Amino acid sequence: MDSLQPARQKLVIGSTVVLSLAILFQLNRSVTGIAVEPSIEVAVFGAVTKPGVYSMPIGSRLGDAIDQAGGLTDQADEQRVNPAAPCSDGQKFVIPFKRVPQGNSASKSDPVILELSDPELLLQMANEASVMDLKEQLGLSALDALLVVLGRQETPYSDLNSVAQVPDLSESAKRKFVPLSPGWIE
Repeated sequence: MDSLQPARQKLVIGSTVVLSLAILFQLNRSVTGIAVEPSIEVAVFGAVTKPGVYSMPIGSRLGDAIDQAGGLTDQADEQRVNPAAPCSDGQKFVIPFKRVPQGNSASKSDPVILELSDPELLLQMANEASVMDLKEQLGLSALDALLVVLGRQETPYSDLNSVAQVPDLSESAKRKFVPLSPGWIE
C-alpha cells in the first residue's frame, strides 16, 4: 500500500493544478471581459465607408454589419438595402450604389447607370464589382466588364488610369473611368 501513496499524491496534486488553472482562467475571463461567444465573419463591400471583413456575433443583421463598416456612403441606394437581412458565416454583402436612368425619359425597362462623382468609389467598383454589376451599374458592355474583372485578378487597380489601360478595353469604357482630356493616359 505504501507504493500507491506517491501515485495518489501525484494524482491529487495534478487534479488540483488542473482545477486551479481552470478557476484562474474563468476568473481572468470575467475580469478582462474576454468574449467567448461564437462569432461569424461577414464581408461588406460596395457603398459603405470602410469595406472589409468583420467579425460579428451570431444572430447579427445586415444593419449591424453596415454599422461596423462605418455606415452607408452618400452614394448608397438605401431603397435596395434590407438592414434586417440575417447574416451568416462567410456571407458577402455588396451594398448597391444609386442608379439613375439614362436619357431624358425613364421607364423601368430603360438601362440604368451608376452616377459616380467620387473617384474612390469608382475605383472600388473597378476592384470589387462583378461583371453583372459593372454592366448594370456602369453601363459597360459584357466584354468590357469581363476585361475589367480579369484585369484585377493578379493585382487590384491602384488608380483609375490603371483601369483605363486594360488591354482591349473600348474607348467608351475607358471614358467611364477617366474622362477624355489631353494626356489622360501616359
